[in-house]
Amino acid sequence: MTKVALIDYKMGNLFSIAHACQKVGLEVEITNDPIKIKNADALILPGVGAYPLAVEQLNSQELEQPIIEFAKSGKYIFGICLGMQLLMEQSNEFGKHKGLGLIAGEVLRFPESLPAEEVRHIPQIAWNNVTIEDHNHPLFKNIPNNEYFYFVHSNYVQTKSTQNILCSTEYSNFTYSSAIIKDNLIGIQFHPEKSGTQGLKIFKNYKELIYKR
Repeated sequence: MTKVALIDYKMGNLFSIAHACQKVGLEVEITNDPIKIKNADALILPGVGAYPLAVEQLNSQELEQPIIEFAKSGKYIFGICLGMQLLMEQSNEFGKHKGLGLIAGEVLRFPESLPAEEVRHIPQIAWNNVTIEDHNHPLFKNIPNNEYFYFVHSNYVQTKSTQNILCSTEYSNFTYSSAIIKDNLIGIQFHPEKSGTQGLKIFKNYKELIYKR
C-alpha cells in the first residue's frame, strides 16, 4: 500500500488531513522523522499560521533538507495552504524569509489597493471558487471548473512563471494563484480537508497520481 508521510512540524491540520486521506484509502503516517520522510512514497506538507514561525519550526526540527532531497527524488510533494507557500523561494510576511526554494516565486500579502471594506476582511476566510487553468492535470479530475473550496489566508503566491499556475481565484477583483505545479510538486492555497465532497476528490486524485508514478 502506498505510504504517505504527513509532515508534522507543529503547524498544520494534521488530523483533519489524515482523516481525509484515510477516507479515500491513502495510508498516511504523521511524522517528523527524516528517515520515514525519505522512505515514503509521497509527502503532504500542511500548514496553518505565520510563515516565519513555519520556517523556524522546519529549521529547528531539521526538516528542510529532507524535504528538498525528497523533491529531487521525483516523488510527489503536496503542499496545502501555508505548506504550498513554503515551496516558494521566499515570503514577505513579517519581513523577508527564505522558503524551501522548490518553485520560483514569492509569497505576498493581499494588496492594500483592495477596496477598504475588503482590506478589513483580510484574512480571507470564506468559500471561494477555483478556476482551473490546466484542465488536463489529474489532481482536478472529475471536479467541475469554478467549484467552491474553503480558504483561510492573508497572503498569496506569485510564481515567476505562468506555467506553474494550475488554478486561479478572484478575491475582490484581485486574481491570484490558488494552485501551482512544477513537475512532481503540487501546492494548493485552499483547504481540501475542510471542503467537503470536492475536497475529498482532491485527495482521491492525489492517491491516483501516486499510484501511477
